[in-house]
Amino acid sequence: MKTTTESLKLDFISQKLAEGSFKIKETMVLSSFCMDHRLQDIEPIFQHREVNAKTNSVYYFDLYYPHINTFIEVDEEHHETNSSKKRDEPKEYYAKEVLKADLFKIRFHDNHGEMLKQIEEAKLAILAKKNPKIWVPRQFDAESAIQTHPRTILVSISKHNKTAVLDFPLQLTPEIMQVQDLNVVYMQGKYGAVTEAYITQPHHWSMENGNSRHQGIPNPINSLLQSGSTLYNKSQNILYSPDLQGLAFKAKKRKK
Repeated sequence: MKTTTESLKLDFISQKLAEGSFKIKETMVLSSFCMDHRLQDIEPIFQHREVNAKTNSVYYFDLYYPHINTFIEVDEEHHETNSSKKRDEPKEYYAKEVLKADLFKIRFHDNHGEMLKQIEEAKLAILAKKNPKIWVPRQFDAESAIQTHPRTILVSISKHNKTAVLDFPLQLTPEIMQVQDLNVVYMQGKYGAVTEAYITQPHHWSMENGNSRHQGIPNPINSLLQSGSTLYNKSQNILYSPDLQGLAFKAKKRKK
């Protein structure tokens, strides 16, 4: 029987892998890392975002283990072209030289040998590192947690939902969407795993058919990430932090 910790980890990983399932080969490789019991105590971050302040370039990495400063990149066959290699050079340089991280590339092209061997070699290198922090997802009471997280809305999404969180329709008041540095945090899956957190500004929001959607900035250091809500199935679809409740109340009152 799975423990609560195991269930939360599985819920988090399955949600994240499902988001990238349209990239079959990438998902297959990432699942090999995430479902390996030897790596289950190492906290993963999917599609990790880094910004090069000097060039204002944005880099996304397929998988990142922050506590051991290690990136995993999956390169399908098209990455073997000269143009792709040239585009990848700044990203690799930034990871290795600026962030001083280890970067393991799993390559599908025949020039790099057996893919399963590449994966196992990367795993062994990761296992040789000392993991300073064991990954233990925690559960929280959503209605209590929201009290201590200002400028935050918690959005619970059904475990049966197949829509990517950025396409999930929200019904928010204009006052809420005008909040600077608004934290939008999503709970998904059977156990209410917190799988996504964004910081949004007013210009990130758009309206469509009476619903609001955003293109906020992912926030991988949000303290609620990789945890789960004990009241997930009982909570409202959206919970507001106390500092936002007044804005929502005033807007509703004016509309009457």
